[in-house]
Amino acid sequence: MLEQLTFVVLLAFVVTMAGCTNNQSGVGFPLKKPSFWRDGYCRQTTVNTSRLSEGIISAQIDGKWQELKLVKLPDGFIRWAIRKRATDPAKDASGFLAAHCGLVATYGCPRSDSKFHINNAAKGIGFLPKPDKIAEINRTIENAFNKPLKERLSLLRKLYQDFDKYFDRTRLVSLELYSNPKFETQTFINQMTNPACSIVFLDMTSYELKAIPHLLHPDDPNLSEYEREVVRFANLMHDFGHGAKRISAHKFITVVYYITEVFDNSPRSKGRRVSPPHSSP
Repeated sequence: MLEQLTFVVLLAFVVTMAGCTNNQSGVGFPLKKPSFWRDGYCRQTTVNTSRLSEGIISAQIDGKWQELKLVKLPDGFIRWAIRKRATDPAKDASGFLAAHCGLVATYGCPRSDSKFHINNAAKGIGFLPKPDKIAEINRTIENAFNKPLKERLSLLRKLYQDFDKYFDRTRLVSLELYSNPKFETQTFINQMTNPACSIVFLDMTSYELKAIPHLLHPDDPNLSEYEREVVRFANLMHDFGHGAKRISAHKFITVVYYITEVFDNSPRSKGRRVSPPHSSP
């Protein structure tokens, strides 16, 4: 009996160890960081957006290419986020930041200063205009840089009032402020190598988004016209929202979060998936 028990324990140990190796039967994401940079810019090779018009995004997750359907952010999330974003940060910073700062959890491969490949970081995240509206909105924002912060916030509230006319419910946008050829954040490394993430917004009304992050470097010569407008928008909004008097010439790496699942983590909802709809936790 003891010999049989010992055999079972050893077998379980072997199976567990096999699941931690970088092979076809186990975890497939890189255990050693590859080089991302060429001629001063990076290009993400683990995400394919060629079928976005069909509502599909492809990503290499855990070493395997997968096709995922995009989902729309539900009405509850939109109403909550717009209400929080409509607050004046100077009067209610915590209310504004609840919808602006998402906690982004990722995993990929460890940086040289850590033994862990898991990471969590607070990121400023916002809505992204629809492809056929983004150039128009970019021009509107550029023309409003001479206005005081109060009028800038009023402009954004006006756009939010007609949300579905201007904004895309299947994606959000952020910036990677610190990564460059000489320094890389753990979030950047993980998203480049294993583009799967979870975003949580910290409020009593708490949503969790499962998403595929697509990184766009402003100097990448192969960006599409739409991707260039996305980079332009994200950087404009960063300057605009921080009260800059002029548009910065420097552009940061932009991250588009394509939404694939939405969970309501509010106390009464107990983490139920709300998009696509699901009947059980």
